[in-house]
Amino acid sequence: MSIDALLPSLRLSSLGSSGLLASVGRTNGSLARVQTQLALGRAMLAASDDPARSSALARLTASLDASIRRSEMLMTATNLLGASDGPLARALDLLGESKSLAAADAVATLPLAERQAIASELEQLISRLVTEGNTRHDGVHLFGGTRASKAPWAERGNGVLYSGRGRGFDIGLGESATVSGHDAFGGVSRRVDLIGTVNLSAGLETPLASWGAGALGTIRVTVGAQTQLVDLSGAVTLRDLKNIVEGLDMGLRVEFDAASGKAWIRNALSGPGMSISVVVGDTTAINLGIDTFHSYTLLSDFNDGRGVRFAVPGIDPISGEPSNSDGSDLQIVLHDGRSFIVDFTTETTVGDIINTINAAALAAGVSQADFSAALATNSNGLLLFDNTVGATGFEVIAYNNSWAADDLGIRVNTNGALITGEDRAQVAVDGAFTWLIRLREAVVAGDHAGIAIAQSGLDRAVDRAMLARSGVGAKAARFGDERSSLEEIVLQQRSLQSLLGDVDFAEASTRLASLSTQLQAGLIALARAGSLSLLRYLG
Repeated sequence: MSIDALLPSLRLSSLGSSGLLASVGRTNGSLARVQTQLALGRAMLAASDDPARSSALARLTASLDASIRRSEMLMTATNLLGASDGPLARALDLLGESKSLAAADAVATLPLAERQAIASELEQLISRLVTEGNTRHDGVHLFGGTRASKAPWAERGNGVLYSGRGRGFDIGLGESATVSGHDAFGGVSRRVDLIGTVNLSAGLETPLASWGAGALGTIRVTVGAQTQLVDLSGAVTLRDLKNIVEGLDMGLRVEFDAASGKAWIRNALSGPGMSISVVVGDTTAINLGIDTFHSYTLLSDFNDGRGVRFAVPGIDPISGEPSNSDGSDLQIVLHDGRSFIVDFTTETTVGDIINTINAAALAAGVSQADFSAALATNSNGLLLFDNTVGATGFEVIAYNNSWAADDLGIRVNTNGALITGEDRAQVAVDGAFTWLIRLREAVVAGDHAGIAIAQSGLDRAVDRAMLARSGVGAKAARFGDERSSLEEIVLQQRSLQSLLGDVDFAEASTRLASLSTQLQAGLIALARAGSLSLLRYLG
C-alpha cells in the first residue's frame, strides 16, 4: 500500500482528533461555567445569558433596594417620633404646673413678695420648657423643623426666640419625621402681609417696585420696649427687605409664598408684641401695607386675636344674662360737659371705628372742630381730640358694661385735650412661651384680668401641645405599620430575586457531575486518539 493511499485515512484521523479536541474544550468551558455559578451562587454570569430574565432581575433588585432604604428611613423616623413623645409629655406637665401656680383668684391680691416668688417659679418653668424644646436625638433637634442641626429656642431679654423653620425634618420619606417647634409650642405670630398679590416667580429677587409702593423711606418698628427707625430707601428687592428687617435682630422674619403671590413679616420672639408704624411725613409703611394699626387693620386682630367685643342689645356683656341694655358701647365726655353715646354694631376695621365715633359726635351736635377721632400719626393707636373748654375731664366711659372701650385701648380720663389710645393691634406669638411670660408679668403686677387672659392663652397652648403629641403618636404608628408591611414585601422580593438570580444548586451539581464524567471520557478518547501512529495504522 502506497503512502498516498494512507493519506485520506490519516486526514480523517486528524479531523476526528480535532473534533474530539473541540468537544473536550466545550465540555471544559461548560464545566468551568457551572463551577463559577456554584462558587458565586448566581444562575446568570452575564446579562447576555438571558436578556429578558436579566432585565427583570435588575428591575426587581432596584425595587428591593428602594424598599430596604425606605424601611430603614421608616425605622429612623419612628425612632425620632418616639423620642419626641417624652419632651412633649414633660412640656404638658410644665404647662399644667404653670397654670396651677396662678390658678387662684386671690393671686392678684397677694403681697408683692409672694407674687414675686410665684413669678420666679414661672421663670424657672420657662427655662425648663426651653430645654425640652431643644431636645436632641441622634444629632437631630426634634423641634427645629427643617433646621434640625440648630437649637430652635433661646431666651432673649424678656422673650424667647424661635429660630426653627418649616413643619418638620424630612429624612427622605417625603414628609416630616419630626414636629416643628411652632406646631408643638407656638413659635411665630400671624402674618403681616405686604399689600396685594404679585408675581413671585423670581423669589427673593422680586423687585419691591412690584408692590407699587413707590419710593421707599423710613418705617418705625417696635418689639416690646425696643423701637427702631428703619431706612428702606436702599432696598430694591425682597431680599433687601428681608436682610434689613431680619438684620435688626429684633426677632422678625420676612417670608413669601410664590404660589399665592404673597409676602409677609412675622414676629418670632415670644412674649413682646410687634408693631410697624409710619414716621411723620413718611407713608412707606402704609404704602407697603405693613402698618399694623391703620384704617385697614381688622378688629379681629386686636388683643392677640381676641378682637373687640361689642355690646349686644338685651344682654349684659359681663354676666351674659338678659338686661335692659340698648347695645351701646361707650360714652365720651368732653371738657365743656357735653357727652355723646357711641354704638358699635357691624364695624370690622379701625377705619369703621373712627367713622362711627365721628358720626356719633356729629349726630349729638358736637362739631368736628370741637371733637374728632383719628389715627395716630407718629405711633400706633387711636387719637381723640377735645377742643372744648371746661372743668369736666375728657373721658371715655364703658357703657352698658361693654368691653369695647377697653378692647380699643381708649378707656381714659384726662385733663388734657388729647387721648392717645393704646396699640391693641400688636402682633404677638400665640404660644406657650408668650403666655407663660404674660402670666409672670401679670402676677407681678397683680393684674387679675391679665392673669385670666394668660390662663386662657395657656389653655390654648396645652391644646396645641396635646394635638402635637397625638399627631406624633399617630404618625409613628402609621410609619410602624408601613414598615411592617414593607418587611413582608422585602421578604417576597428577596424570594423572587433568589428564584430569578440564584443558581439551582441541585441541578447545577448534577450538571457538574455529568460534565466532569463527560470531560473525563473526552480526555481518555483524546489520549487514545493521540496514541495512534502511522506504523500501527499500516500494521
